[in-house]
Amino acid sequence: MISFLKGTIVEVNEESVVLENQGIGFLITVPSSVSRQLTEGTSTILYTHLMIRETEVALYGFLDASERRLFLSLQDVTGIGPKQALRILSELSASELRGIIIQGESSRLARIKGIGPKTASRIILELQDRMKRLPEEGGKASTPSTHRLELLMALRVLGYSDLEANRAIDSLWQDHTKQQLPLEDQVKLLLAILSRRSS
Repeated sequence: MISFLKGTIVEVNEESVVLENQGIGFLITVPSSVSRQLTEGTSTILYTHLMIRETEVALYGFLDASERRLFLSLQDVTGIGPKQALRILSELSASELRGIIIQGESSRLARIKGIGPKTASRIILELQDRMKRLPEEGGKASTPSTHRLELLMALRVLGYSDLEANRAIDSLWQDHTKQQLPLEDQVKLLLAILSRRSS
């Protein structure tokens, strides 16, 4: 499972981008709300989901982990596939969508192209309880040891040694408030620290 990819955006289309990482170009399908925020030549991290079907292999990308989680949750709803889930996330941010589902505002979902009143009602019915149980953005803080291990694993994937990673984490955590940030935000800050040290 590819959890995320960090690299340079080399091509931007309405529904996809090409991200280059170590000489390999990954074609990643994204919501249009994501593609509008990306520009060619910039470095970014995309949180990904690899979908393998009999006739198709597709890699989907999102700017944060909560968006990816909603993309997967939407597909648990009867009649919703990846295309419909992407269309919804192209129109609504993760926090907006979660709020709409919790409040039961099916009429707002029904206004999205391809999502009629029946489908909107099913989304509310099947996901409302799940959305209420989810923690707020960022979630419950992990213990320091668990959190450090998660960060180490993420940096290993990106090619950093444990020594480099631990030194960067120690530097970041000198500000204790940084330990409470979501994992993806800490990874971005750690990459900035490591980039400065290598330059």
